[in-house]
This record gives sequence, C-alpha cells and structure tokens, in this order.
Amino acid sequence: DEGTMYSWGANSYGQLGTGNKANMVAPAKVVCLGERYVEVAASHYSHISAALSQTGKVYIWGQCRGQSLTQPRFSRLASTDDAFAAFSAPPISWRIYCVDS
Repeated sequence: DEGTMYSWGANSYGQLGTGNKANMVAPAKVVCLGERYVEVAASHYSHISAALSQTGKVYIWGQCRGQSLTQPRFSRLASTDDAFAAFSAPPISWRIYCVDS
C-alpha cells in the first residue's frame, strides 16, 4: 500500500486531480505532491475533491470558488469536512453525522 490514488470520470473542472481537464474512461493517477493520502472525499454535484495526507495536511482540487484547480493544492483547512463546508455549493458534509439520542 503506497497511498497512490486513482480517479476517472467527468473532469470539466479538474476535479479528478490529474493535472488537466480531460475526461477519463479508465483510472488515471492523481498528482500526489509527495504526500500519502489517507482520507479522500469528492462531490460530483460541486465538482470538488479533497484529501487528507498522512502528515495532517488538507489538499483540495476541482472547482474552488470559480477557479479550476487541476491538481491537489495545499490548503490551510483543518479537515476535508472544512473543505466541503468552504467550497461546495451548497455547503455539504461528505460523511454521515451520528447524533446520540
């Protein structure tokens, strides 16, 4: 397990993280920037992807406030949840929240 990440599908905003906006019909390697990703989240609706590295850094790519980031970019966010709250429209959570009754 090397922490390598692959993506495929529609890519009009660079949300696949492959360094371009070409749609992919087969898995293509996501640019890793020397990091090992341990948590990944993506939203087809918002065209954004985010990942948490093993060192605790959060990276984002795709449609981010009108910009098309075609490869992961370091952000100063604390979590992938923060990335979706800040950049998805409407703001969403990518994971289910559990509430104790």
